[in-house]
Amino acid sequence: MVASAQLAAATPTSATAGAIVGAFPAIRNHVTTAIEDVLVNGTDVQTALDNAKALADETLAEYNLLNAPEN
Repeated sequence: MVASAQLAAATPTSATAGAIVGAFPAIRNHVTTAIEDVLVNGTDVQTALDNAKALADETLAEYNLLNAPEN
């Protein structure tokens, strides 16, 4: 079974969710998708990583905007 399929099949619990640090869960999904794209769909590794980084940067920027400390 492909690792991303194992992750997708796992029952969501606090044990399977991973660390909840900022936008980590969403960014982890971007990385998992990139890995799947490379292994299953034959996407070029650098292209998959570049796409994951762009999505992760966007996700983190949105998280930071929504969670900015009040002055």
